[in-house]
Amino acid sequence: MGVIFTALIQYPEVLDFRKLVDDLKDVKMFPKTNEINEERNNLNTKMNTYVDTDMEEYLELDFGKVDLTFNRSKVACIRIGCSWDYFLSDDETRLLIRGICEEFVRYFKQDRIIYLPDHYGLDYVYRENNIEQIITSLKKRLGDQPENIESIYKEFEEYVEDDGYYIDTLESLIEDNHNSI
Repeated sequence: MGVIFTALIQYPEVLDFRKLVDDLKDVKMFPKTNEINEERNNLNTKMNTYVDTDMEEYLELDFGKVDLTFNRSKVACIRIGCSWDYFLSDDETRLLIRGICEEFVRYFKQDRIIYLPDHYGLDYVYRENNIEQIITSLKKRLGDQPENIESIYKEFEEYVEDDGYYIDTLESLIEDNHNSI
């Protein structure tokens, strides 16, 4: 499939993972997350959920098309069955995925989320980086974030550049949802 979309969010100091598993199935709390999984369920695919609350290294939760990995540094990595370049280049896909991410930002009571390709996202989670260390590292690796998500994707005659990251805010997500209605 190539490079997959990932998002990183700080999660609260105290998080009941078993409650999260139950809450994920709540269509009112996670409507867009359930919407993409409903499409998948039409293909007779089962949703599996695995939770190890001891969290020896990291915890993984599989919820259909949405996979979550939590590290001990309070960072959740969200992977959604979508390629990174499709997220960057397709407006409708980007709107849906940002909506899913907004559900998690609200659930975790945070105000920002980092979008990036999976080869960066998982690396940071498995190395136990916290959210501030991740932002510092991304700035060193890739420079300041672009003005908007779309500008990460650059198509040339013989190749595509899509290496980058974007830090979104809850305020921006809410504003963009109102503008798309």
